[in-house]
Amino acid sequence: MRKGHKGLTEKQAIILDWIDRLGVAQVGQLVKVSKIRAITIYKTVDRLKEYGFVEDSGKIKPKFYWITKAGSEYNGKINMAYRKKISNYALLRHTILVNDLIYYFMKNYEAEGTEYSLETERELMVKKRFEMVMTGSQAKRTLVPDFVITTNGHRYPIEVELTQKSGTRVDHKMEMYKAELAAGIDEMVYYFSDERLIRELIQAFINYKGLQNEVEVYDLDQVLGDDQSI
Repeated sequence: MRKGHKGLTEKQAIILDWIDRLGVAQVGQLVKVSKIRAITIYKTVDRLKEYGFVEDSGKIKPKFYWITKAGSEYNGKINMAYRKKISNYALLRHTILVNDLIYYFMKNYEAEGTEYSLETERELMVKKRFEMVMTGSQAKRTLVPDFVITTNGHRYPIEVELTQKSGTRVDHKMEMYKAELAAGIDEMVYYFSDERLIRELIQAFINYKGLQNEVEVYDLDQVLGDDQSI
């Protein structure tokens, strides 16, 4: 934190919190989820950069802003930097489209007047690692959804799959969800992909696991339409 810094304003704190929760985001996405004007967000991210709380993609347009370790620790919830490689377009595109889908759910629930809570992948990862420490788990994989929406006491994990995954990885996720669904932890699980072959692979695993009534897969392009940021 730079010398003389006395703390963030309420809006600056809200913007920092959203960047921390999402990991990386564009200004347009921050406008949608925070309901703060773009001009305020542009000024805020510049200030947060001065403090070392966020970094940006430089000359790449539109710019991407991601949380640093200092920024996350200041926010005091997740306490880790965004670790995925910004130079890896596939990973960056995945995160940005997950953000778009998060807003899709937020927008629809708010339009319906339905109360909901959101847990992002970063928040879920922190919770999962804490549980593993407390239970002494030696699991090598930390499997969490891309985000979770909870409404009316029902938990809905959401997965976005944009690239071909190994059958083993998909199987591990399906086994996790099968156990959670059987235990009543999850109400339904939703998968989204913009690739037909990936949707068909996921559907094949759904059928194989006998989860046709609990796990559904959708065309991401049809759901988001023109509301895609990348």
